[in-house]
Formats: sequence, C-alpha cells, structure tokens
Amino acid sequence: FPTLMSAITKDFSFFLKDYREFTFLLFFNYMKGKLLEDYTKSIDGKVLHYSYWMYEWSTILAILKNRRIINFLIARGHGNDIYMENYGKFNVIKNGITKTFGSYAIRFRNFELKNIDYLFPVSIHMEQYLHKKYPEYKHKINKMYLGVPDRGHNPSQMDIFRIATVSNVIPLKRVLRMIQVLKHINIEIEWHHFGSGPLFDTLKQQSEELQIDKNNISVKLHGHVPNNKLIEFYKKNHISVLINLSINEGGAPVSITEALSMGIPAIATDAGGNSETLHDKEYLIKNDFKDKEVAYKIMDIFKMDEKEYMQLRKKSKVHHKKFFGAESNYKEFISNIIFLYKEAR
Repeated sequence: FPTLMSAITKDFSFFLKDYREFTFLLFFNYMKGKLLEDYTKSIDGKVLHYSYWMYEWSTILAILKNRRIINFLIARGHGNDIYMENYGKFNVIKNGITKTFGSYAIRFRNFELKNIDYLFPVSIHMEQYLHKKYPEYKHKINKMYLGVPDRGHNPSQMDIFRIATVSNVIPLKRVLRMIQVLKHINIEIEWHHFGSGPLFDTLKQQSEELQIDKNNISVKLHGHVPNNKLIEFYKKNHISVLINLSINEGGAPVSITEALSMGIPAIATDAGGNSETLHDKEYLIKNDFKDKEVAYKIMDIFKMDEKEYMQLRKKSKVHHKKFFGAESNYKEFISNIIFLYKEAR
C-alpha cells in the first residue's frame, strides 16, 4: 500500500487516465519485485543495481529501493524508453472509444526518478529533454555516451559511389524517402540497405520500380543481418557515405558511430542525438527536409577531390575516437559509477 500511494502521488496524471490498468501494472511489478527481493537478500556484500533500459525492470527496482530492500540504483536511457512523443504510443479501446496513451515506459517515470540514484541518458539531447520534463530530478540525470569499438577500416578506394542505410524499415526511420532522394541523382550509385520491418515489401517494390526508371541506380536490399555480417561487408566494400533520415533519434545512433569508427562519413537529419554524431554540421539536414536537399549533400561528397574526401573520412574516425570510443567511454562510465557509489555510502 505505501508503494502504491507513493506511485500515485508521483504519477497522478497516469493514474487518472486508467486507474485500473495503472494499479494492475504496479501490483504486477510489485509481485515481480517480491521474487527479486528474496534473491537480493541472499547476496552478501555491497551490491549496485543497474537497469540498462527504463522499462519495467527500472520500475521493479524502484519499488525495491522505495521499500529500502536495495540501497543504490542507477539506470540508462536510450530513446524509446525515454521519449513519450515519438515512441511507443498505443491505443486502448473501451466501449468502442479509442484512447491513445504514451508508452508503458513512462507510466511510472516520476516514481522511478524519485527512487533512482542516477539516470544516464546516452545523448545531450536526451539529457536536456529529461531536465526540462523533470526539473526536480535534474541533479540525478547526466549524459553518458555509449561506446562503439573501433571496427577497423572501410576500404577508401572508391570503386563506385556506394551509399549505406542501416535501420528497421518502419515509418519512423523514413527509409522509403531514399527512393525519392535517388530520383534526383544522375550519377551511378549503388545503394545498400540493411534492416527489415513491416514496410520492407513496399521498399522492395518501389526499389524495383526505381531501377526500371533510372538505370544509373542499383539497389541491394539485404534485410536483417547480424552485426558481424554488416561489419564484414563494411570491411570488404567501400562505402562512400552512410545516410540516416530518421524522424527521431533519442541517443547517438550506433549505426552512425559504428560507421564513423571505420572512416565512413554520414549525412543525417537533425533529429535527437544525430547532430552529436556528426563532426561537420554541414551534413546535418533539416528534419523536414526536401528530397533534393539530401541529393545535393550526396553530390557534394561525390564532387570532392580525393584529398578533400580522404580528409572527411579521417575526421569521421577521429570524431568517433574522441566521443564514442568504447574503451574510453566505458572506463569513464565505470569510474563515475564507482565514485558515485562511494559517495552515496
């Protein structure tokens, strides 16, 4: 009962939207917490509890923190577990009336933040979003970039101008817009897309139509591939540029930072943490871009002389190492956690 009252007082707006569902979910997570409680009590020594996502386990751990079963709790925020405007909205139909709610992820957000010691969002954009939305917990919320290992080198010799896109084929990622962009390109281009999703068949159909209309464009749809296969492709095939046309990106996309680690430059929308991944804001495009604008950016890279282009690739790799290198970022993350844990003790 005290846990329920604490959650209600912190997240009263969601409680009023659907109090039965809110109460059921909290009770359900409470019972999961009871199972975890027995295990937690059996562990001797100092324990730090860490939720990698701000989903139900962050709620469960917050319940245990609220009940003083655990002493120190931290969490990461990645994107669809943080933003309520663009991710995870769902419809509830009652008596023939449809109501749209934000994702489960933010149902108990105030309750979680009250009990969490520190939350580490993975981009400055996300940090600022959380500071604005939950100003009373600003002192607990600090940006910590994820890290990507240096994946080696993508062949720099350009055999053909080759574009890569890496994402699920869903409306949010706007992969289909690449079809429209490529209609404005008259040079020979090979476009490789890695990823599948509900719009994949539509992408396949439109790609076939594009190649009939424009014989200078070759499209290769790889579907879902394991990450090691993607890296293997990068190591064997020159990629001139990676393109990200997402409507929203919460963190600094791994698809971009991974490409940067191999010296592959990127063009991306000014969405979420995308701007933080690009060392040169010249290749940041408006979120409401026109297709021609992306085509112009592609042509800018195509028209570079060899020296200028190689400098762009070098800067991409340097930017990765400075901000998104796995070794340095995770060492810093662990050092900060150890320091904060000792301070809390």
